[in-house]
Amino acid sequence: MRVYSSHSLEHALDPDAVVTEFVRVVKDGGHSAIEVPLGFGRTAVDLVDYVSVDDLLRRFGSHV
Repeated sequence: MRVYSSHSLEHALDPDAVVTEFVRVVKDGGHSAIEVPLGFGRTAVDLVDYVSVDDLLRRFGSHV
């Protein structure tokens, strides 16, 4: 199973819940492609600013 997410994770009200669903759906051996802007600053609609790739990867913990 593969998951592709383009410019949506930064808008999530609960990004940890979204990441949990990514991990649940993909399972072992699957792939995720996630595209988010980095270092743009938070706004009313851009709720999470992933400052770096490492910042984004930390959300996935041991699943990376």
